[in-house]
Amino acid sequence: MVLVEIGGTVGDIESLPFLEAIRQLAVDIGREHALFMHLTLVPYMAAAGEVKTKPTQHSVKELLSIGIQPDILVCRSDRAVPANERAKNCIVL
Repeated sequence: MVLVEIGGTVGDIESLPFLEAIRQLAVDIGREHALFMHLTLVPYMAAAGEVKTKPTQHSVKELLSIGIQPDILVCRSDRAVPANERAKNCIVL
């Protein structure tokens, strides 16, 4: 088993070669032997009194556009993310 972490922001030009490399690795070894996990921040906006899921939705769409479908989506937040907000992120998958 190999665990690879790619830091940075999905969609930044600096990360594209690394994302393409892991996409190609999954093709080479077979998608059934690869697992993509995406860790993302779901910020709490005090002024609005809610968490914002749009950045997560955007980053997942960026991954999908380059051929990477996350198998696991890990959302970190300093507040509990309501079920209806979690569901918004599942829709893009």
